[in-house]
Amino acid sequence: MRLNPDSPVPYALRARAYLALEQPAQALSDAQKANQLDSGWLEGYRLLAEIYRAGQNLPGSIDPLTIYIRYTPDDAQAMAWLGEAYAAQGDTVNALKVLDQAIALDPLSFDALVMRAFVSIDAQDAQAALLDLNQANIIHRNRFPVYLGLGRVALLNKNGTQAWQYLSSAVRLAQTDLEMAQAYYWEALALEESGKMVDALADWEALREMPTTVLPAAQRATALQHWQNLSASATPPTSTPSPSFTPSPSQTSPATATFTPSRTLTRTSTVTPGPTFTFTPTRTILP
Repeated sequence: MRLNPDSPVPYALRARAYLALEQPAQALSDAQKANQLDSGWLEGYRLLAEIYRAGQNLPGSIDPLTIYIRYTPDDAQAMAWLGEAYAAQGDTVNALKVLDQAIALDPLSFDALVMRAFVSIDAQDAQAALLDLNQANIIHRNRFPVYLGLGRVALLNKNGTQAWQYLSSAVRLAQTDLEMAQAYYWEALALEESGKMVDALADWEALREMPTTVLPAAQRATALQHWQNLSASATPPTSTPSPSFTPSPSQTSPATATFTPSRTLTRTSTVTPGPTFTFTPTRTILP
Protein backbone atom coordinates (compact mmCIF):
# COMPACT_ATOMS: atom_id res chain seq x y z
CA MET A 1 0.00 0.00 0.00
CA ARG A 2 2.89 2.36 0.71
CA LEU A 3 4.59 1.62 -2.62
CA ASN A 4 1.42 1.91 -4.72
CA PRO A 5 -1.40 3.59 -2.75
CA ASP A 6 -3.67 3.78 -5.82
CA SER A 7 -3.67 0.04 -6.48
CA PRO A 8 -6.75 -1.98 -5.37
CA VAL A 9 -4.73 -5.22 -5.22
CA PRO A 10 -3.25 -4.97 -1.68
CA TYR A 11 -6.62 -3.90 -0.29
CA ALA A 12 -8.30 -6.87 -1.98
CA LEU A 13 -5.65 -9.24 -0.67
CA ARG A 14 -5.98 -7.90 2.86
CA ALA A 15 -9.76 -8.17 2.58
CA ARG A 16 -9.36 -11.87 1.75
CA ALA A 17 -7.03 -12.28 4.73
CA TYR A 18 -9.64 -10.73 7.03
CA LEU A 19 -12.27 -12.96 5.42
CA ALA A 20 -10.15 -16.03 6.18
CA LEU A 21 -9.87 -14.79 9.78
CA GLU A 22 -13.69 -14.56 9.92
CA GLN A 23 -13.62 -10.78 10.37
CA PRO A 24 -16.15 -9.67 7.72
CA ALA A 25 -16.44 -6.07 8.95
CA GLN A 26 -12.72 -5.39 8.42
CA ALA A 27 -12.81 -7.35 5.15
CA LEU A 28 -15.70 -5.24 3.90
CA SER A 29 -13.84 -1.99 4.60
CA ASP A 30 -10.83 -3.07 2.54
CA ALA A 31 -13.00 -4.50 -0.26
CA GLN A 32 -14.94 -1.24 -0.52
CA LYS A 33 -11.62 0.67 -0.66
CA ALA A 34 -10.43 -1.58 -3.48
CA ASN A 35 -13.67 -0.97 -5.34
CA GLN A 36 -13.34 2.80 -4.92
CA LEU A 37 -9.79 2.72 -6.31
CA ASP A 38 -10.89 0.75 -9.39
CA SER A 39 -14.64 0.63 -9.86
CA GLY A 40 -14.19 -1.21 -13.16
CA TRP A 41 -12.42 -4.21 -11.63
CA LEU A 42 -14.93 -7.03 -11.85
CA GLU A 43 -13.25 -9.30 -9.31
CA GLY A 44 -13.74 -6.54 -6.76
CA TYR A 45 -17.51 -6.94 -7.06
CA ARG A 46 -17.28 -10.70 -6.62
CA LEU A 47 -15.16 -10.15 -3.51
CA LEU A 48 -17.73 -7.72 -2.10
CA ALA A 49 -20.44 -10.34 -2.62
CA GLU A 50 -18.40 -13.00 -0.82
CA ILE A 51 -17.91 -10.69 2.15
CA TYR A 52 -21.59 -9.78 2.37
CA ARG A 53 -22.40 -13.50 2.34
CA ALA A 54 -19.85 -14.16 5.10
CA GLY A 55 -21.57 -11.46 7.16
CA GLN A 56 -24.94 -13.17 6.66
CA ASN A 57 -26.10 -10.21 4.55
CA LEU A 58 -27.39 -12.00 1.45
CA PRO A 59 -29.52 -9.06 0.23
CA GLY A 60 -26.41 -6.84 0.35
CA SER A 61 -24.70 -9.15 -2.14
CA ILE A 62 -27.33 -8.62 -4.85
CA ASP A 63 -26.00 -5.34 -6.29
CA PRO A 64 -22.33 -6.38 -6.64
CA LEU A 65 -23.33 -9.80 -7.99
CA THR A 66 -25.69 -8.24 -10.54
CA ILE A 67 -22.88 -6.01 -11.81
CA TYR A 68 -20.36 -8.84 -11.85
CA ILE A 69 -22.64 -11.30 -13.68
CA ARG A 70 -23.61 -8.68 -16.26
CA TYR A 71 -20.04 -8.82 -17.57
CA THR A 72 -19.17 -12.38 -16.47
CA PRO A 73 -22.25 -14.42 -17.38
CA ASP A 74 -20.43 -17.77 -17.33
CA ASP A 75 -19.63 -17.87 -13.59
CA ALA A 76 -21.98 -20.56 -12.29
CA GLN A 77 -20.93 -20.10 -8.66
CA ALA A 78 -21.72 -16.38 -8.71
CA MET A 79 -25.06 -17.20 -10.36
CA ALA A 80 -25.84 -19.63 -7.54
CA TRP A 81 -25.00 -16.98 -4.95
CA LEU A 82 -27.31 -14.49 -6.64
CA GLY A 83 -30.11 -17.06 -6.73
CA GLU A 84 -29.73 -17.68 -3.01
CA ALA A 85 -29.76 -13.94 -2.33
CA TYR A 86 -33.01 -13.51 -4.27
CA ALA A 87 -34.49 -16.45 -2.34
CA ALA A 88 -33.49 -14.79 0.94
CA GLN A 89 -35.66 -11.82 -0.06
CA GLY A 90 -38.57 -14.05 -0.97
CA ASP A 91 -38.15 -13.40 -4.71
CA THR A 92 -38.86 -16.94 -5.87
CA VAL A 93 -39.27 -16.05 -9.53
CA ASN A 94 -35.85 -14.44 -9.93
CA ALA A 95 -34.25 -17.01 -7.63
CA LEU A 96 -35.40 -19.91 -9.81
CA LYS A 97 -34.50 -18.06 -13.01
CA VAL A 98 -30.92 -17.43 -11.90
CA LEU A 99 -30.45 -20.87 -10.35
CA ASP A 100 -31.71 -22.49 -13.58
CA GLN A 101 -29.03 -20.52 -15.43
CA ALA A 102 -26.36 -21.59 -12.93
CA ILE A 103 -27.26 -25.27 -13.32
CA ALA A 104 -27.38 -24.93 -17.10
CA LEU A 105 -23.81 -23.60 -16.93
CA ASP A 106 -22.68 -26.29 -14.49
CA PRO A 107 -25.02 -29.29 -14.07
CA LEU A 108 -22.70 -30.59 -11.32
CA SER A 109 -22.97 -27.49 -9.16
CA PHE A 110 -23.79 -28.92 -5.75
CA ASP A 111 -24.53 -25.47 -4.29
CA ALA A 112 -26.90 -24.45 -7.08
CA LEU A 113 -28.81 -27.75 -6.92
CA VAL A 114 -29.25 -27.52 -3.15
CA MET A 115 -30.26 -23.86 -3.30
CA ARG A 116 -32.84 -24.58 -6.02
CA ALA A 117 -34.17 -27.49 -3.95
CA PHE A 118 -34.81 -25.20 -0.97
CA VAL A 119 -36.52 -22.64 -3.20
CA SER A 120 -38.76 -25.47 -4.47
CA ILE A 121 -39.47 -26.55 -0.89
CA ASP A 122 -40.56 -23.03 0.00
CA ALA A 123 -42.80 -23.12 -3.09
CA GLN A 124 -44.21 -26.50 -1.85
CA ASP A 125 -42.90 -28.31 -4.95
CA ALA A 126 -41.72 -31.48 -3.24
CA GLN A 127 -41.11 -33.40 -6.46
CA ALA A 128 -38.77 -30.78 -7.96
CA ALA A 129 -36.93 -30.44 -4.66
CA LEU A 130 -36.40 -34.19 -4.36
CA LEU A 131 -34.97 -34.45 -7.88
CA ASP A 132 -32.40 -31.73 -7.14
CA LEU A 133 -31.51 -33.19 -3.72
CA ASN A 134 -30.98 -36.66 -5.15
CA GLN A 135 -28.69 -35.22 -7.83
CA ALA A 136 -26.78 -33.21 -5.23
CA ASN A 137 -26.36 -36.35 -3.12
CA ILE A 138 -24.78 -38.13 -6.08
CA ILE A 139 -22.26 -35.29 -6.46
CA HIS A 140 -21.38 -35.14 -2.73
CA ARG A 141 -22.54 -37.90 -0.41
CA ASN A 142 -23.66 -37.37 3.19
CA ARG A 143 -23.75 -33.58 3.28
CA PHE A 144 -25.79 -31.67 5.84
CA PRO A 145 -27.95 -29.54 3.46
CA VAL A 146 -29.04 -32.60 1.48
CA TYR A 147 -30.43 -34.39 4.54
CA LEU A 148 -31.97 -31.20 5.89
CA GLY A 149 -33.72 -30.77 2.55
CA LEU A 150 -34.83 -34.40 2.38
CA GLY A 151 -36.31 -34.09 5.85
CA ARG A 152 -38.24 -31.00 4.85
CA VAL A 153 -39.50 -32.71 1.69
CA ALA A 154 -40.80 -35.57 3.85
CA LEU A 155 -42.54 -33.03 6.08
CA LEU A 156 -44.17 -31.49 3.02
CA ASN A 157 -45.63 -34.93 2.36
CA LYS A 158 -46.74 -35.39 5.99
CA ASN A 159 -44.36 -38.32 6.46
CA GLY A 160 -43.12 -37.52 9.95
CA THR A 161 -41.24 -40.79 10.48
CA GLN A 162 -39.20 -40.47 7.29
CA ALA A 163 -38.59 -36.80 8.01
CA TRP A 164 -37.31 -37.68 11.49
CA GLN A 165 -34.89 -40.25 10.03
CA TYR A 166 -33.42 -37.78 7.55
CA LEU A 167 -33.28 -34.92 10.06
CA SER A 168 -31.61 -37.02 12.76
CA SER A 169 -28.89 -37.61 10.16
CA ALA A 170 -28.75 -33.86 9.56
CA VAL A 171 -28.17 -33.36 13.30
CA ARG A 172 -25.16 -35.68 13.15
CA LEU A 173 -23.81 -34.00 10.00
CA ALA A 174 -24.19 -30.40 11.27
CA GLN A 175 -20.87 -28.59 11.67
CA THR A 176 -21.90 -25.12 12.87
CA ASP A 177 -24.37 -23.70 15.39
CA LEU A 178 -26.48 -22.36 12.52
CA GLU A 179 -26.71 -25.82 10.95
CA MET A 180 -27.38 -27.50 14.28
CA ALA A 181 -30.18 -25.05 15.04
CA GLN A 182 -31.88 -25.74 11.71
CA ALA A 183 -31.53 -29.50 12.22
CA TYR A 184 -33.05 -29.35 15.72
CA TYR A 185 -35.86 -27.05 14.57
CA TRP A 186 -37.05 -29.23 11.72
CA GLU A 187 -36.39 -32.50 13.58
CA ALA A 188 -38.59 -31.26 16.43
CA LEU A 189 -41.42 -30.59 13.99
CA ALA A 190 -40.93 -34.04 12.45
CA LEU A 191 -40.99 -35.69 15.89
CA GLU A 192 -44.24 -33.92 16.71
CA GLU A 193 -45.66 -35.08 13.37
CA SER A 194 -44.68 -38.65 14.37
CA GLY A 195 -46.17 -38.33 17.87
CA LYS A 196 -42.76 -38.52 19.61
CA MET A 197 -43.44 -35.61 21.95
CA VAL A 198 -40.74 -36.32 24.54
CA ASP A 199 -38.03 -36.23 21.86
CA ALA A 200 -39.54 -33.13 20.30
CA LEU A 201 -39.49 -31.37 23.68
CA ALA A 202 -35.80 -32.29 24.07
CA ASP A 203 -35.04 -30.63 20.71
CA TRP A 204 -36.99 -27.49 21.61
CA GLU A 205 -35.12 -27.33 24.93
CA ALA A 206 -31.80 -27.72 23.11
CA LEU A 207 -32.74 -24.79 20.88
CA ARG A 208 -33.60 -22.65 23.92
CA GLU A 209 -30.08 -23.21 25.25
CA MET A 210 -28.43 -22.07 22.00
CA PRO A 211 -27.61 -18.40 21.21
CA THR A 212 -30.67 -16.45 20.04
CA THR A 213 -28.85 -15.45 16.84
CA VAL A 214 -28.78 -18.98 15.43
CA LEU A 215 -32.44 -18.86 14.35
CA PRO A 216 -34.44 -16.23 12.44
CA ALA A 217 -36.98 -14.39 14.59
CA ALA A 218 -39.99 -16.24 13.16
CA GLN A 219 -38.45 -19.63 13.86
CA ARG A 220 -37.43 -18.57 17.37
CA ALA A 221 -41.01 -17.55 18.12
CA THR A 222 -42.33 -20.86 16.76
CA ALA A 223 -39.78 -22.85 18.76
CA LEU A 224 -40.69 -21.04 21.99
CA GLN A 225 -44.40 -21.58 21.43
CA HIS A 226 -43.94 -25.30 20.78
CA TRP A 227 -41.71 -25.63 23.85
CA GLN A 228 -44.31 -23.89 26.02
CA ASN A 229 -47.12 -26.08 24.66
CA LEU A 230 -45.25 -29.33 25.23
CA SER A 231 -43.92 -28.27 28.63
CA ALA A 232 -47.44 -27.48 29.80
CA SER A 233 -48.97 -30.69 28.46
CA ALA A 234 -49.32 -34.01 30.23
CA THR A 235 -46.36 -36.40 30.40
CA PRO A 236 -45.66 -37.48 26.80
CA PRO A 237 -45.11 -41.06 25.68
CA THR A 238 -41.80 -42.84 26.28
CA SER A 239 -38.86 -41.37 24.39
CA THR A 240 -37.92 -43.08 21.14
CA PRO A 241 -34.16 -43.41 20.49
CA SER A 242 -32.70 -41.74 17.41
CA PRO A 243 -31.96 -44.11 14.52
CA SER A 244 -28.37 -45.38 14.37
CA PHE A 245 -28.03 -45.19 10.61
CA THR A 246 -27.70 -42.60 7.87
CA PRO A 247 -30.54 -43.18 5.39
CA SER A 248 -30.01 -42.93 1.67
CA PRO A 249 -32.15 -40.42 -0.19
CA SER A 250 -35.29 -41.85 -1.71
CA GLN A 251 -35.37 -41.97 -5.49
CA THR A 252 -39.16 -41.81 -5.60
CA SER A 253 -40.64 -38.39 -6.23
CA PRO A 254 -43.45 -37.68 -3.76
CA ALA A 255 -46.60 -35.78 -4.52
CA THR A 256 -46.86 -32.11 -3.67
CA ALA A 257 -48.28 -31.52 -0.18
CA THR A 258 -49.76 -28.52 1.55
CA PHE A 259 -47.58 -27.96 4.63
CA THR A 260 -45.79 -24.60 4.47
CA PRO A 261 -42.62 -24.56 6.59
CA SER A 262 -40.65 -21.47 7.62
CA ARG A 263 -37.85 -20.43 5.29
CA THR A 264 -34.32 -21.65 5.97
CA LEU A 265 -32.60 -19.41 3.47
CA THR A 266 -33.46 -16.14 5.19
CA ARG A 267 -30.65 -14.82 7.37
CA THR A 268 -30.17 -11.86 9.58
CA SER A 269 -28.11 -9.09 8.01
CA THR A 270 -25.10 -8.08 10.02
CA VAL A 271 -23.14 -6.02 7.51
CA THR A 272 -24.34 -2.74 6.00
CA PRO A 273 -24.66 -3.00 2.19
CA GLY A 274 -22.39 -0.84 0.05
CA PRO A 275 -23.57 1.53 -2.66
CA THR A 276 -24.72 0.56 -6.16
CA PHE A 277 -22.00 1.21 -8.71
CA THR A 278 -21.91 2.22 -12.37
CA PHE A 279 -18.65 1.56 -14.11
CA THR A 280 -16.65 0.53 -17.14
CA PRO A 281 -14.85 -2.80 -16.63
CA THR A 282 -11.05 -2.73 -16.40
CA ARG A 283 -8.49 -5.39 -15.73
CA THR A 284 -6.50 -5.57 -12.54
CA ILE A 285 -4.37 -8.71 -12.18
CA LEU A 286 -3.86 -10.20 -8.74
CA PRO A 287 -0.36 -11.57 -8.12
